[in-house]
Amino acid sequence: MLLEQGYEVRKAIDGQMALKSVHLEPPDLILLDIRMPEMNGYEVCQQLKASEQTKEIPVIFLSR
Repeated sequence: MLLEQGYEVRKAIDGQMALKSVHLEPPDLILLDIRMPEMNGYEVCQQLKASEQTKEIPVIFLSR
């Protein structure tokens, strides 16, 4: 849906991959699933907000 509206979208299969991706190329917004393998969305968010590089990026939580 976001691609159809012209947004650039990147996908990460787990929390560690998401953190690496965000630090390599910080996005304007993060849509974060609460339930992920190995590290849940709250833990990922906690690490993002603890980093000077990523703490200002808005996060929207999703759940299935």
